Amino acid sequence: MKAKPFTLFKLMVAFIAIAVIGCWHVTNSPSSAKIKVEVRLAEHAPQPNYHEMELYGTKVKVYMTPEIYFSNSDIKYAKAELEMGTVMENPIIILKLTPDASERFAKFSKDNYNKSVAIIFDDKVMATPIIRDTMSAGIVYFTGRFTLEEAKVFSKQINGR
Repeated sequence: MKAKPFTLFKLMVAFIAIAVIGCWHVTNSPSSAKIKVEVRLAEHAPQPNYHEMELYGTKVKVYMTPEIYFSNSDIKYAKAELEMGTVMENPIIILKLTPDASERFAKFSKDNYNKSVAIIFDDKVMATPIIRDTMSAGIVYFTGRFTLEEAKVFSKQINGR
């Protein structure tokens, strides 16, 4: 069955309009702006001098140290992927650290074994993983309450694109 030329024309116009609106949304939204990244020690119970925040997408309270241990200047690049080899393929964000930060993170992860850290994007606590190993490779992997598309946007924002 042949499609009518007018119907094809309407479909092409609709497709172009969606593409233009989609491009406008991405380039004119905050997703193209660089975000502030911080890593701090965290607790799930109130502590003296700790700042209270909520875990992104929940009402769970997190308490973190005022000291920032790692930030944007310590990140060489970020990328998003699906975590393979698990029952559910979770989106993950991978942070590759600078050589200096890699050395500091190895010591930090050794000194803070079994402690929680808060990974914060623009004053939002994205994840509070527990350090379970000394991380000497200079690569940080983490999951959180985000989709693969959100992880890709966060990675682009961390990279300043």
